[in-house]
Amino acid sequence: MDLLSKFNDVKVNLADKITTTDRQFCEAQQKAYDHALEDMTSLIGLLTTAFDHQRDDLAPLNPSPYENSYLGDIQISDLGDTKKKMHNRFVEKIVHYFESTYHMELDNTAIEDALIPKLDMDWPTELQQKEYAQEMKNLHLSYSDVLEHIFAQLNGFSFQEKALTELKEKCYAFAWCDGRKQVFTQKKALVSFSYGCSLSDYGHRWSLYERLKPVLKAACYFEYETLDFVPRCMQEMLFINFDEPVVEISASKLDSVKCFKNGRVDLRFTSEAYAREFAETFLGTTERSDLYA
Repeated sequence: MDLLSKFNDVKVNLADKITTTDRQFCEAQQKAYDHALEDMTSLIGLLTTAFDHQRDDLAPLNPSPYENSYLGDIQISDLGDTKKKMHNRFVEKIVHYFESTYHMELDNTAIEDALIPKLDMDWPTELQQKEYAQEMKNLHLSYSDVLEHIFAQLNGFSFQEKALTELKEKCYAFAWCDGRKQVFTQKKALVSFSYGCSLSDYGHRWSLYERLKPVLKAACYFEYETLDFVPRCMQEMLFINFDEPVVEISASKLDSVKCFKNGRVDLRFTSEAYAREFAETFLGTTERSDLYA
């Protein structure tokens, strides 16, 4: 097997690691991106020909024929810039899809830097400009190129494992105030946070601190064993302001969430064992210096 065949096999294997729904999204984006590049290249060619016609037709009348061109303010360079941005947009769409689908964070900029040529220097030589222009002209990405860098960022985890790991780290960072102090206690069936909510001065509307929200998402995962589900009774708490300080979940593990005017937030579980398991799994029982080294 030659090197190219081995490389193609790697790309096929990467595509096999994603779900059918993921693949359908990626293939649709690939098709749209391919057509956009092809169509924009044709459009630039047509416009170039149109400018040539204007120059030749008006040359006998005016030493600067473009000033009176019937094409007005249309610029080939604008179309060229739009074509260049298509590569970034393609990467962004693929990365954002996996971020939003699997509730995790990826470094989109690092992937773009790895896949898309750049001319960062302040004063590039004519040769460097030509080489860059040729690289951009030849650039045609595949969603497998993007997947390769996404999987590299997973560090061996699956998408679900990566998302859960990130969620645990966010919970821990809040629970230990970024390594400064512990802001929660677990007593019997109650896990309490010393701060995490506020009550507006008008309208009596409650809101959660953004950094507490991963803890509630973790509580949902602890109860339902999926990152894709939030019960209706908790959706207002997580996504908008809410009216009532107490939300009754009454599930098998998670019983309720209660907010206090002094900022305290209580998560009540259906047993002390569940409260302890949640604290140990998502909040940690000792400070972890590795997260703040």
